[in-house]
Amino acid sequence: MKRIFALLLAAVSLISLTACAQPEAKTVSKYQLAAPQYPQMAQYPDEAKFSRPNGDFDSDGFNKVYDAWQADRRKQTDQPEGYTDALDGYLRAVIPQLLTGSSGENKVCSPINLYMALAMLAEVTGGESREQILALLDSGDVDALRAEAAAVWNANYCDDGAVTSILANSLWLNDKISFQQETMDALARYYYASSFRGEMGSAAFDKALQDWIDQQTGGLLKEQASGLTMDQETILALASTIYFRAKWDGEFSKANTAPDTFHADSGDMTCDFMRQRGTNTYYWSDHFSAVSKRLEGSGACRTRALHRRRCWPMKRLWTSFSAAVRAWRANTSSSTSLCRSST
Repeated sequence: MKRIFALLLAAVSLISLTACAQPEAKTVSKYQLAAPQYPQMAQYPDEAKFSRPNGDFDSDGFNKVYDAWQADRRKQTDQPEGYTDALDGYLRAVIPQLLTGSSGENKVCSPINLYMALAMLAEVTGGESREQILALLDSGDVDALRAEAAAVWNANYCDDGAVTSILANSLWLNDKISFQQETMDALARYYYASSFRGEMGSAAFDKALQDWIDQQTGGLLKEQASGLTMDQETILALASTIYFRAKWDGEFSKANTAPDTFHADSGDMTCDFMRQRGTNTYYWSDHFSAVSKRLEGSGACRTRALHRRRCWPMKRLWTSFSAAVRAWRANTSSSTSLCRSST
């Protein structure tokens, strides 16, 4: 019996905090049905290019380029008010499920990739299946979901030379299944997704998938991508990747890295800890401690949360941490809508 290998074939969370390869421009495949058009962004100005031979600085030229860059950045982040409201319930429901049951192993998840994949799945299904997905994503109907998904994607997109943040989505369809081109076009328009159609289980179609994953992750997951395959009974598969590249706002000094004790569920262990002194927001409770550090040029921050004692279930840790962050947000005027948090 044929089955749908849906939800997520590969949700790849790739976060690079130092300079590395960037994803190449998308190439046209013979299997491709539709392709998204990514926003074109003005590049962050290189100050060195505005220094004249006599030592003067071309302020007018720099400001012109800077203003264009700033306008494009604002265009991406200025999404409709309240567009993240639907994400709150989804995140509270999904993240504990993704992070529990690890049996002592570290787990990594990217809820935003799963969100985009589920949104795409709602677009291509109907009836009770669609209603269940819409309920999980806290969206009233497909039209509302399209607007919300597009806002989420655009708010997280950046490719301006200073920061790279790209959510790449795709649908892979069995060539024995008929399709509607307008649906493929809708996936490209609202979910920024590529769609492909080919012989499931064939080496050539698997290679196309592997190449796509490899391309979207800048070649940094070549080994992992090479193991991805689809079997003959698969009707469709959804793949979603995220590529993020930025620098610390104030890099760590390698000389300050020193061993210390890490309290894991399985017991204490010695690990190397990066160290830095400064003033910052510190989250604290009986069950966890956490600190955020900004990333250069991105308006984003990365939050690290650690257990304060062993054997605190991840579901309860996430609930406690989320409550603390919501309380902090309610009592501060600082914008945190662009913070990426990880535990």
